[in-house]
Amino acid sequence: MSVQHITPLGPWSGSSGGTSGGTSGGTSGGTSGGTSGGTSAAFVSQESRILARAGIVGVFKQGYQNTADVQMALSGPTADPKDRLRKWDVEQLVSIGLGEALERLQVTGDQPGPVMVQLILDGGAAINLLHLTPPTLPKLTDQLGKVIEYADLRGERSAEIASQAGWPLGAWTSLLGMRPRQHQYTVLLMRVAQDLMVHLIRRVKHLCDVPRPSQLSAQVHPMVDLPPHGAWPGGHAAEGFIAAHLLSALIKKAQPSMSAASDVLLKLQLDRLAARIAQNRVVAGLHFPVDTLAGQVMGTALAEYLIHRCDPTMSLRVGACVGNQMASADYTLCELTAHAVDGASLSSLPVVHPNAAPVLKYLLTEAVKEWQ
Repeated sequence: MSVQHITPLGPWSGSSGGTSGGTSGGTSGGTSGGTSGGTSAAFVSQESRILARAGIVGVFKQGYQNTADVQMALSGPTADPKDRLRKWDVEQLVSIGLGEALERLQVTGDQPGPVMVQLILDGGAAINLLHLTPPTLPKLTDQLGKVIEYADLRGERSAEIASQAGWPLGAWTSLLGMRPRQHQYTVLLMRVAQDLMVHLIRRVKHLCDVPRPSQLSAQVHPMVDLPPHGAWPGGHAAEGFIAAHLLSALIKKAQPSMSAASDVLLKLQLDRLAARIAQNRVVAGLHFPVDTLAGQVMGTALAEYLIHRCDPTMSLRVGACVGNQMASADYTLCELTAHAVDGASLSSLPVVHPNAAPVLKYLLTEAVKEWQ
């Protein structure tokens, strides 16, 4: 799962150097050309700065010449945290936000399950945010026929599948009409959610160790390379639903007067996109339908957790999924509630009120302003 990087003034622009060289020059030639070109340019830049300093620095004078940042850094805990955050680039902000999101979580359990993602409360007590029991081989075998049926859609879905191989940020920005300058903090918060999901789902996949369809039947013959981790829960499904639920909650918080009908329609369109992305991974031959159901549970529950860490007054639910209880042969998008559907449910928790994470709170506050 690749992650698209963003810059402070352009969330959709990529990194420079090797990446741009690789894009323009082709995979092998561009990668080597971009890497060597970037290295050469860096060396020239270093040499030029050495010469420039030698030519202008003069005799050292004791004292600070650039005082603004020094005064800010030395002003102590009374300084506005927002001023400190504005100093860092996008990657630093995402890393700090991810650290805050992870510091309250732990993953426990092992094959054959269940695997739990737990929230650590003040005082050290833990409550389950996710309770996941992977499907066994008979359930996967039952769904192999459906995976092979979906292969008939590969021709018409190939462009979609290729564009969604990594993090499909463009799919979400296109749906909501988002712009680089106008929605910087929204994309930052999405990046934190994406990185949180990548971190956690790889742990869960490792512990569940569910095979891919092509590992059970050569007739699946996936149209893309097999990812280097297990199938369950579906990673693209989980990433899609965490994005869908985060965006829905964000816009609703920014526009409290939105009608109930508009809120339902917005959520439905976001969920449909998440489900479409997940279904395309089944079409590609990489997942079973049961993987998507578990991904929906995991994505929705962790979106609510992330929002709760930004704003402890927001609701929080615990997700559960028992892979073998999926009675349907195929996944169907539905609203998850406390009443289990195909072994999947989301049940309300009393408001937990862990302290708001300061960086996440700041990102949410700024992102809400972008939708008002």
